[in-house]
Amino acid sequence: MHWLMVDPFLNIVFWFRIISFLQSKGGVAKLLGKVLETVYSWLCCLTGVSLPIGTDISGGFSLHHALGTVINRDSHIGANVTLLQNVTIGIKHPGGAAPVIGDNVVICAGAIIIGNVHVGNDVVVGAGTVVLKDVPDSAVIVGPSAKIISFDGKKVSNEYRILG
Repeated sequence: MHWLMVDPFLNIVFWFRIISFLQSKGGVAKLLGKVLETVYSWLCCLTGVSLPIGTDISGGFSLHHALGTVINRDSHIGANVTLLQNVTIGIKHPGGAAPVIGDNVVICAGAIIIGNVHVGNDVVVGAGTVVLKDVPDSAVIVGPSAKIISFDGKKVSNEYRILG
């Protein structure tokens, strides 16, 4: 349990899971979930993470240095999704459709995924990428225009490359 005190972002996921479970039950469990939501709200304010209770998130979800991360309540997030800092997963306008994120997805720092988009399975969304349209399975996308640089394990563009 030492990790609950050391890593505030793991702490958020822990409390998110506990409170979501309690609120899905009835009676005293639901009441306890509402009380614990106060602690959770405080922790979210402290870390700058907006992850509403009730968001549809499958198992294996993790936040790494997630300061400034915002996730819309209506979003659907698949299994084994990792988010880095300053990620936004939201809607274009009030009442609009929210993104659907597949399984085994890594969303890097500063990425923005907005609107009625589907991000496929086994996708990497690069830092600073703005996703406004669907992303196929097994793609690596980068840049403000969400350019696919790798698809199904094969490089499709030389426009972006890692220096070093």
